[in-house]
Amino acid sequence: MKRNAKLAIRLIIFAVLAFQMMPCAAAQTSVKNARARTSRSESGNRAQEIPFQLTERGHIFLPVRVNNSEPLWFVLDSGSGSTLLNKRLIEKLSLKVVAVGEATGAGEGADEVSVASGVNFDLSGVKLSNQEVPAIDFKRLETFWGRTVDGLLGYDFIRRFVFEVDYEARVIKIYKTANYRYKGRGQSFPITTEDDHPHIRLSFTLPKRKPLEGKFIVDGGAGAATMEFATPFVKKHNLLRTVELTETKSLPGIGGNVTISYARGEIIRFGRFSIENPIVGFPQANRGAFANPRIAGLIGGKLLRRFTVIYDDRRRRIIFEPNSSFARPE
Repeated sequence: MKRNAKLAIRLIIFAVLAFQMMPCAAAQTSVKNARARTSRSESGNRAQEIPFQLTERGHIFLPVRVNNSEPLWFVLDSGSGSTLLNKRLIEKLSLKVVAVGEATGAGEGADEVSVASGVNFDLSGVKLSNQEVPAIDFKRLETFWGRTVDGLLGYDFIRRFVFEVDYEARVIKIYKTANYRYKGRGQSFPITTEDDHPHIRLSFTLPKRKPLEGKFIVDGGAGAATMEFATPFVKKHNLLRTVELTETKSLPGIGGNVTISYARGEIIRFGRFSIENPIVGFPQANRGAFANPRIAGLIGGKLLRRFTVIYDDRRRRIIFEPNSSFARPE
């Protein structure tokens, strides 16, 4: 018998921030060519190395097998606390539904969700077995993106390992956490993991304003976003007072559409890194993920793809190594 539950799957915002409204152009790697190989890093750690597709909107697509299926396309989304399935896979893979409820995200409403049990994942040899996984209807997002989305790998999956995302090489390296040692030249930042999301503190400056600091979700699923602010943070600091908005869009997300206005900031600073003249977003949301009063906002894929990003949740850190795109103007 199915159990009823009101499932609050918070901050599922990976598909909302498609600022560059371009057709989705995948990288050269195809499913059949996306074969993992084992490599050894400079530190001597053994890693599973997996090629990925990086779309023009900045989303990472990985081939994942679910219960011995053919390879399916999943988005890697550190901004989602939960791994999700496309609801159509329940029937296609004959999955057992054990609960029903609601999922909330960037939109101000909620989407119906079913929870499937006995789900097994195989990401090119990296496996998780017997999971209970929420499933929602991705039709709205698939229509917007113009491609199939079979699911997403959320931070609940990522945090089980050390995930090294090399945007330049379009390769992910996955390490076991226990013996991992980092010996690169990147900069390490402390993170807090709250509601199954990684948070980092950084500062930013808007035109004619003094610098402000805040806690931001590291959201690799917000592919076309550099920085987006939460509505309570915008109101608290009156962020719209000195900015000149350039455009406003209504974009789809979990729970419905969200309206976001855009402007130019002056600078984003974290550690020794700075991003000048960034495009920043101001969502107009009184409910949903962007109404969270505990965060300043998020940093997304347009910022992250300037680096190799290493998620190391066990050691409460994230490491940024700048790549050749680091100094590219936005």
